[in-house]
Amino acid sequence: MYTDPATVAEAIKAGADGYMSKGASRESLLQAIRDIAEGKAVLDPTVTEGVFGRLGGRDHRALSDREISVLQSLSNGLSTREVASHMHLSEETIKTYLKQVFRKLQVRDRTEAVAEAFRRGLIH
Repeated sequence: MYTDPATVAEAIKAGADGYMSKGASRESLLQAIRDIAEGKAVLDPTVTEGVFGRLGGRDHRALSDREISVLQSLSNGLSTREVASHMHLSEETIKTYLKQVFRKLQVRDRTEAVAEAFRRGLIH
């Protein structure tokens, strides 16, 4: 329910294998449950930046592996729906990743994001 970095960090420190926000879609929640059942860790994209910053992890402006995968798929001409299907995520989750990418790369749209990612060598 809570997405503030302190609460999420405490849950992770206490041993949580996943953390989803209250606003997560049904599809995202189901995928998170499946991922955790397979032994994967899950963190809602809406809280990722704050948690990494609070825990002293990597640069909070750096793109996550998933964000880079989304950009790579877009650069290959896939639509948001196709990216979501390919990554087994909801379209809303892909849109959330894109919003984070836009903010982190300081761009306004998908075209600028892909161009900036190419420029930085994040995608090929």
